[in-house]
Amino acid sequence: MSGRRMYSTELKQEIVLKYLTGNIGLKALAEEYHVHKTCIQKWLTLYQEHGEAGLCTRHGTYSGDFKVSVVEHNSLNVK
Repeated sequence: MSGRRMYSTELKQEIVLKYLTGNIGLKALAEEYHVHKTCIQKWLTLYQEHGEAGLCTRHGTYSGDFKVSVVEHNSLNVK
């Protein structure tokens, strides 16, 4: 295993919104939720760039056939 913890979208959103209210700093949030400060900084950036969707923990997967079709399509468009 990579040692990475997975945090729910709801928890990320709760922490980000709590920070954005301006009543608590990164260090205090990190201590309160037992999350590393850099994780919270990353979530803030994702939230500011992509909104709630940036905090989503689910990542899509693509079938092998789909990947092959993308590569074939791109190879036709390369000059």
